[in-house]
Amino acid sequence: HPTICMMAAYSLRTISSITKNGSMFLKCLSSASHSVLQGGTVRIGCSSGFWGDTSVSATQLVKYGNIDFLVADYLSEITMSLLTAAKRKNPDLGYTPDFIRHCMKPLLKDIKKQGVRVVASAGGINSESCVKVLKELAQSQGVELSVAMVTGDDMMKSLDAVRDSGLARDIESGNMLPKSILSMNAYL
Repeated sequence: HPTICMMAAYSLRTISSITKNGSMFLKCLSSASHSVLQGGTVRIGCSSGFWGDTSVSATQLVKYGNIDFLVADYLSEITMSLLTAAKRKNPDLGYTPDFIRHCMKPLLKDIKKQGVRVVASAGGINSESCVKVLKELAQSQGVELSVAMVTGDDMMKSLDAVRDSGLARDIESGNMLPKSILSMNAYL
């Protein structure tokens, strides 16, 4: 059962949307979260709303928040562009390294000990690398955890079909897609 659910280009905008649509996020944690959901109250702490948000909130929430779930949203359109550029320079990049360095590395043992489940949109355009680095970190700290990854947002394989449909237009100008597209992701 996953302790950490790594998500790609999924928007975790507000706590209210998480509770209203929580089944989408909690489903990937299904039986791992079953006992938490039986109590009727789920304590969710959101440690970030964008890449570059404060790095101290995760520590505060895990150490003092008595939370069941730690949610971390790192993605925005500009972030996806930056992550695409990073991956073009180094194919092992393309995820938000702050999630690993500032959120998981110092807190992994506490997260495991307290049974906190983590849902993060830190995978960016390279969830596979983020999961790999996270598993390596856990192993180096002697922490056994399982990690789930949600994918399906990468639309680059459908670029020709989207372009040929004639439906992909700029909302303001009505212009068609530009000739050069480096990344195309769907918010699911």
